[in-house]
Amino acid sequence: TLKLPYGIVQVVQTVKQNSFSASVSRTNFAAITDLSASIIPTRSDSKVLVQFSVSTSMEGTNGSPAIILYKNGSALSGARSTAGSSGNVTASACFAYSSNLPAGTINMSYLDSPATTSSTTYQCYLTSDQSGNYTVGVNRNNSSSATGYISTITLMEVAAV
Repeated sequence: TLKLPYGIVQVVQTVKQNSFSASVSRTNFAAITDLSASIIPTRSDSKVLVQFSVSTSMEGTNGSPAIILYKNGSALSGARSTAGSSGNVTASACFAYSSNLPAGTINMSYLDSPATTSSTTYQCYLTSDQSGNYTVGVNRNNSSSATGYISTITLMEVAAV
């Protein structure tokens, strides 16, 4: 029997089944409604594994939609690139979009150390790599049509056992 020093203590998941869109740019972000989740860690030394899968589309341009992970209302700096320049968004994850692709999925996993036993909320925000504002959709294709896609955010508390 193999005994691991850590285990999953609790799991929280939000499933977004409806569509959403917002006008965003690399400096203008929008909270995705119904795509957040909260967890109350049982120990202050616990980690929280955050995983998201967001179905996105870009309308009117061949730019790339992107997601920035927020924690308690602020961008989670450790889950965001620092390599961006004035031409690139510094996001958590993005999808390279082209006009012949109606939609694509952005996936990411990030292990956070919230260092608290208070409620902690994680939320996905939309952005893009474009300098001007363009419409980015969630759970819809690039022709503004709702689709059968879903998006999810899952939180797992990982603690010493």
